[in-house]
Amino acid sequence: MWEWNSVIVSSSTRLLKANPAVTEDRGRVAFQRGPIVFCIEHLDQPGHEHDMNMAGYMVHADASTTSHFDPNLLNGVMVLDHPGSISRMPADLGLYYPETEKEAVQEEPTTLKLIPYYAWANRGPASMQVWIPSSRA
Repeated sequence: MWEWNSVIVSSSTRLLKANPAVTEDRGRVAFQRGPIVFCIEHLDQPGHEHDMNMAGYMVHADASTTSHFDPNLLNGVMVLDHPGSISRMPADLGLYYPETEKEAVQEEPTTLKLIPYYAWANRGPASMQVWIPSSRA
């Protein structure tokens, strides 16, 4: 912990789960470091700088988060890195398909880069997520 302007701030990152009554956030986690909530923005994810679709990202909830200050990003912000994965569905898979049909999901490991929630959409149009899936539905 460190002290800043007489406010004690924890330097550890916590993964939060929503109350189960919030059905949209079941199976998802959010990241909090001190009083700051973090999010993933498509601009920061490897290989997805131009693809605004955030579907397919998943956090490995049992992995460790690392943090560092990036003085060149958004005039200087704390950045979190957390192991996860990105899955892609085949392009020919229809919007709806029989439950018995197997999906040929291609899943690749990745490191998710999280920025403070207050800083998103400061580099142009962007998609983002605060509540990130931690399990496949």
